[in-house]
Formats: sequence, C-alpha cells, structure tokens
Amino acid sequence: MEIKSGLVSEIEKFQLFNEDNAGEEIIVIEEAGKVVAYAQVTDHNIYFLESEAKGAGRILVEYLQEREGYLIARNVEETAKGFWEKMGFEFMAGDGYGGEDWDWE
Repeated sequence: MEIKSGLVSEIEKFQLFNEDNAGEEIIVIEEAGKVVAYAQVTDHNIYFLESEAKGAGRILVEYLQEREGYLIARNVEETAKGFWEKMGFEFMAGDGYGGEDWDWE
C-alpha cells in the first residue's frame, strides 16, 4: 500500500465524501493502482477517514500520528468509536449534534 497526496476526483466514490467536507488536505492509500482509503485533514485535525481495505485506515492514522505528533479525530460517529479507541484515541468533547472529538498524543 502506498500513501500519497490525493485529489477530489480520486475520492468521490467514497460514501463519506461530500464536496463541502472540512479538511484542506486529502491523503489517500493506493493498492494495485486503486485508491482504497482516504483522509481529509487540516494540520492535526482528521475530519474524515474512510477505507475499503482491511488495515488501510490504521495505516493512514499511523502515518498522521508520526507526521503530526498530536491528532484530533473530529465528528466521530457512534459506529467509529471502536476504531478510534483501538488507535489509542480518547474522548475529548461532544459537538451537541451526535458527533464527538477524540484526541491522541
């Protein structure tokens, strides 16, 4: 799997993608020439992360942990809490709309 900067056109197929999503930078993972995961980030904030390949989400988070040293997963939904816990993140605050922010140091 290869991590690289991505383009909007490469992630439009993902369920979570919306052109209004926060996150100035797109990072993707390619496997066999196909984008299988992406993250939308700004500095140490992860706004969206989605994966179609086992282990790709973990690889993206580990890459960002090494690069940034401190991370906040923004707007974490109920269904993703287990993933963020496994990655060592802890609940930080709720947004009042059902999403939560989780941080990692």
